Amino acid sequence: MTSSSTDQPAKVKMVEILVNDEDIIGMFVDIEIFENIFIGGITGSITIMDSDSQNFIEKNNIEFIEDISFTFVDNNGVELKFEGHMNGLRNEITKNQVKMYTVDFTSKAVRKNEMTFVSKAFRNISPEEITRSMVEKKLDGKLILSKNHSNGQPMTWVAGNRKPIDIIRYVLNHGISMDGDPQYNKSQGTSSGSSGFLCWETLDGYRFSSMGNLLKEGNFSDTHEKYANYIANMPSSKESKLKTIMAYDFPKVGDFFEKLRSGAVKSNHVSFDTDTGIMTNFTYNATTKEVTQKVLDKTTDTSRTIMKMYTNEKFKNDCVREERDTGDQSRMYLSQTIAKQNTFCDIQGRITLAAQYNLRAGDLIDIKIYKLQYQDSDKEPQKKHSGIYLISQVGHHFFRSGYSYTKLALIRTNIQQTQ
Repeated sequence: MTSSSTDQPAKVKMVEILVNDEDIIGMFVDIEIFENIFIGGITGSITIMDSDSQNFIEKNNIEFIEDISFTFVDNNGVELKFEGHMNGLRNEITKNQVKMYTVDFTSKAVRKNEMTFVSKAFRNISPEEITRSMVEKKLDGKLILSKNHSNGQPMTWVAGNRKPIDIIRYVLNHGISMDGDPQYNKSQGTSSGSSGFLCWETLDGYRFSSMGNLLKEGNFSDTHEKYANYIANMPSSKESKLKTIMAYDFPKVGDFFEKLRSGAVKSNHVSFDTDTGIMTNFTYNATTKEVTQKVLDKTTDTSRTIMKMYTNEKFKNDCVREERDTGDQSRMYLSQTIAKQNTFCDIQGRITLAAQYNLRAGDLIDIKIYKLQYQDSDKEPQKKHSGIYLISQVGHHFFRSGYSYTKLALIRTNIQQTQ
């Protein structure tokens, strides 16, 4: 690092950029790489500048499916290292004998997933163990469980010729996370609680957590603190400059109609039991654990009806009755997961920072947004946008000038805002 790194917090060290084992650090224009808690793998793109004199693409017979890796070091000395595969040419521009190639790339696990199929029966196995077997045995990855993790209810399911990430996605939507206390009462025709899991790839490995645990502090790391937008009296210390929010916006702050359409607050689950021929209506009512009291007061009636056949005996081969909610757990997860998924990200924001390679999708971050103009007596941050958020996406952007920026997508619930 140069001595001026304090004055240029976005200036980073470029170690190497390899394509097909050839260093192209002098040819790249920009790189972007993304982690996202709603996507099963790491993705990104690189723009390469080639000319008739270099002729790198043709000389090396590049077909844009080769290996790619790169290493950068930020101003804190944190190293970001990625190894993956190029996945195809997105765009090619020629101007003044110079060609610009924009190439997409993915992690090794994403490439592995496309060439792997699984046909297996899972009998009384927890969601996290099914996910672990897919990540570690099929995708050659590493699974990281959240520190606050509580075991999900065991599942019985047959996966027929599916890809590993498709199996993981099924588990996320159909598994039961017991920390949300999902339940139903057949005699009263009611259901309550919340459910749902998330699993995503980071530079450290695959992370797995229930959606409820993700909002708890210390889940995967300590909460990242002291990030703020400084309007006046710009900070002089290196730490403060690196944690300065350079740009921010909040494109979504609540969507009541979205909650109504999805049935996140009040819904009706019509469940027809094919084993007994009995149809039951389960009315779902959220509580203040899922939404604020004001949202409950404004939702006066059910806003969605869900219909599903209930076939609990489908995996039982003998004449003994299957235990309730074994072969079919829809009465425990359907309304409850819909509610959690649609109250999980009421507030969405985006911020831009100088390069921060220690941040991961799934971490918590505490930010302070100050008013654009304030008097000396009014220096408190805005309550509406300040506070703790979950990082839903991390995007690292690198440029040939040596500068790098980290853009974060942030989410939180209305309940977090009022706490």
